[in-house]
Amino acid sequence: MGSLSHLNAMRSALLLPPFSSRQSRLHVERRKGRRRKPPGGPASAAAAGPNECGGALARGERGAADLVKQSKGESHKRRLSVVGESIEASIFDISDESHNPAAFFFDIDALCRNITFLKGSAFPQRTLHTIAVKANPLLEVLKVCCELGMGAEAASLGELELARKAGFSTIVYDSPTKTLEEIKYALGIPGVLLNADNLEELELIADVIALGAGSDGDDDDVDGGGKGYSVGLRINTQVGSGSISELSTSSETAKFGTSLTNYREAILAAFRRHTFLDRLHVHTGSQGCSSDLLVSSASTCVSLAREINESQGEGGGGGRVISIDIGGGVPLDYGRDDDHHSVESNPFQDYAVELQKSIPKL
Repeated sequence: MGSLSHLNAMRSALLLPPFSSRQSRLHVERRKGRRRKPPGGPASAAAAGPNECGGALARGERGAADLVKQSKGESHKRRLSVVGESIEASIFDISDESHNPAAFFFDIDALCRNITFLKGSAFPQRTLHTIAVKANPLLEVLKVCCELGMGAEAASLGELELARKAGFSTIVYDSPTKTLEEIKYALGIPGVLLNADNLEELELIADVIALGAGSDGDDDDVDGGGKGYSVGLRINTQVGSGSISELSTSSETAKFGTSLTNYREAILAAFRRHTFLDRLHVHTGSQGCSSDLLVSSASTCVSLAREINESQGEGGGGGRVISIDIGGGVPLDYGRDDDHHSVESNPFQDYAVELQKSIPKL
């Protein structure tokens, strides 16, 4: 079972708050929209204060320290400090009072530290860690993740294209609703790991592969051309919901993935039928999931993988599970502004250790 240790872990665990602490490299995305008047007359002095201070900053009448003085606590102070310094450096201009600029500030140093803690945790060396493009859809931020050896996870065609533009060599593509054209496109891109969301979509993928094989005369495969392709199937392990039901995807009635309780035999049959099917995918939830719940889901998937491989027997003609995608879900405390991870407190390490204890053969 050593081959099952190839994981795609914590894809959503690297989310950062849109406004975070100071950084050595600042990436700013600007957007301008029309200023809206507050209902019920002019804004109160408290609401107008920071805006007035910002205008004074832009005109050079006041400094960043004046903006910081209006802070309501350390976290607010750090945010206002970054905003003030950005205005002073003319990174964006708020002197035009007919428009309000908006910006996202990313702490690149903290992001790099988090990735370092993740890649240095107790996961096997061959583990593939990916960043969720939906959580960090800024090209420059994605480029940083790519440079640090991360893979990417894309849940839409637009995210797939953004990940390719950022330079990722390995991209997990697991949109839950793929068109035939998207399936054809993804199968033709080297380094894209395609996951089927359900058994119906799996058969669409099989049809695309079969048609592609027929065009070049390869009719040797049992499934009409599965050799050379690698496809995963998303499973709903149905281990239960986390503390946020809306973000939990392993409940009894979750809409994503193939229900293991109801379709176990169909899943086994699919692996017997398709030689290209060689991966399993689970995603327990995006936030509010305890480590026990995440480990339970991964353990259920590993047990299914062993059952699939044992059912094939020696020299079996169907697909065999060679890797498992355990998804993301390690929770992040959005109420904190300090570094979330450190040598002393590393949730990635804690999660990896729990997985090793519960699933040693993973």
